[in-house]
Amino acid sequence: SCDSPSAAQTSQRKVRKCFRINEDVRLLQEVVSSRPFERPDKWDVVLRNVERAVKRKLTMRGIKDRVDLLIGYFRQQDGVNLRKSGTEEQYAERKQLLEEVSDLARAFNYLPRTLPRKGNSTAPTKRPLPSSTQLHLEQKASDAATVESLPADLRFNEPPGRTSELQTEASHLLHGVHEPQLQRPAAPSCQHVPAEQEVSVEEEAGEDTQEDDLCSRNVVPPPVRRRCVQASPRAHRRLQTVGLELLTRREMHEFEIRKRELDLERRRIEYDEKRLALEERKLELEERKHRFEVSCRAEDRQRILEQMERLFREQQRKIADLLKGKDTT
Repeated sequence: SCDSPSAAQTSQRKVRKCFRINEDVRLLQEVVSSRPFERPDKWDVVLRNVERAVKRKLTMRGIKDRVDLLIGYFRQQDGVNLRKSGTEEQYAERKQLLEEVSDLARAFNYLPRTLPRKGNSTAPTKRPLPSSTQLHLEQKASDAATVESLPADLRFNEPPGRTSELQTEASHLLHGVHEPQLQRPAAPSCQHVPAEQEVSVEEEAGEDTQEDDLCSRNVVPPPVRRRCVQASPRAHRRLQTVGLELLTRREMHEFEIRKRELDLERRRIEYDEKRLALEERKLELEERKHRFEVSCRAEDRQRILEQMERLFREQQRKIADLLKGKDTT
């Protein structure tokens, strides 16, 4: 009897399906064709066309968040989340569409509103700490500095190394507080799960509640898990190298495609030339056959005429002989 209310609530949950890779491809195609970054009213057209294609109900916020999420993954080169399920052809098509959508977003100064919040993303995400936590950490660092400045006989009886650990921890935490804070990622339209998995709205609300409780209790991750937000010149050079490598690969791919097209065109021309040569040979043979038939007919006509002439002469000879016989009698 105790389990019946929970079972009823579970049955009444609104289950939301995640976007599958074919739905992502259809969504990106509609974005490229409609260009909603230039005219925001085109999002209605995108929503209607995608709903008609995938045959299920969607929301305006859901498709916008999904597009922003895919753009964030593509710009961060997050292959883990972009290659969870699907075929290589679907991956290639979605990658090409994402490149076009990202270029359109940059062309119209469109900034994605959401960022990935799962740990699989390669981009560093840091939640802004509340002001109370910042004051607490500053007070902790100040206390550590005060203890360090006191003479040795006036310090508190703490274990050896405790003061240095306190000071180190406070400096690490203050470094994390004063780092440039990123925008807090909003909840995407779908959790980062495989395409066939389903996630309920209540579970997402539970995760957000847990995160808010951790923030209210001033729970700070260990310093070793923090990452530096500012990129070094070496990282910039590496990004430029990767970009040049991608451009080189793309040019090589286009060159190979062009080369194959030219090869196919050359083979098509050779085939047409051979076909024309065969047709000319066929016409020549037909002409020779016609001349042979004409010559054969002429010879037959000549032979028939000769035979008729010979028969006519024989008949004339017989008639002459008969006339001579009558005359003698």
